[in-house]
Amino acid sequence: RAAGKAEKRALLDAVLDFDRVLGLDLAEAIDETLPADVATLIEKREAARAARDWATADQLRETIHQHGYEIEDTSSGTRWRKSTQEQADDTTT
Repeated sequence: RAAGKAEKRALLDAVLDFDRVLGLDLAEAIDETLPADVATLIEKREAARAARDWATADQLRETIHQHGYEIEDTSSGTRWRKSTQEQADDTTT
C-alpha cells in the first residue's frame, strides 16, 4: 500500500531527527537550490556542448566549479551538486 501524506511526513521527521543526532546535514541537502547565476552558466555550457564547442564548455565547467558546484554529464542530461569544501579548496591551491 502507498504511504499517505501524514506517514511520509512522519518518516521524514524521523529521518531528520536521526540527522540531527548523527550530524549528517541531510536537511541542508534537501533544501538546496541552484542559484540563478549558476543555472545560467549550466545552460550556456549545455548550448556550447550541443554546438560541439568543447573549449567553451570546459571553460564554463571551470567557472561553475569556482562558484562551488560540480556538474556531471549523463545520458539523461546534466546533473549538479554542491562541491565539498575540499574540492573547492583544490581550485585555489
